[in-house]
Amino acid sequence: IIEHAEKQERLAPLNERLVDIYTGNLIAYVKESLSKELSASSFAIASKRIPSINLVEKITDKLSKVYSESPNRSVVDERDAEALELYSQSIDINAVMANAEVLLNLNKCFALEPYIDDSVFKVRVLAPYEFTVYSDDLINPNKPTAFIKFMGAMQKGKKVVNRYWIYSKDAFI
Repeated sequence: IIEHAEKQERLAPLNERLVDIYTGNLIAYVKESLSKELSASSFAIASKRIPSINLVEKITDKLSKVYSESPNRSVVDERDAEALELYSQSIDINAVMANAEVLLNLNKCFALEPYIDDSVFKVRVLAPYEFTVYSDDLINPNKPTAFIKFMGAMQKGKKVVNRYWIYSKDAFI
């Protein structure tokens, strides 16, 4: 599981870069690329003429229209209607799912992580650079058997190591 997590974490910067470009940091990447290909004097001129048209943002926003209008939610048993409304508001489900849809269109991947904050049930969206899933199921390898959340690096003696939270149906490590 750790080997899988390390391999997937090496791919994380690609997904993080897409999110960074989507959120408006495109020019920094264009300048970085131009600086490698142009002389210093040419780069000085070209860097002032970079158009600020972010096609990644425009295309992603165009594709991400499912939650532009609030969907109608219903329950089979009317006794559950109040609970549905309460959870929809505490989670702010439309905003959460709109964010998830953007990540789906950018990276083809996201995760919803439920949690409790001051006794209130909430859900946050995890980008693909924050997690990975693992399967050791021989019958259905597409069925995740562990969820791995990337929790940054930490000092362990003289060595810096990656920290992971690993969830399975039987354990939290």
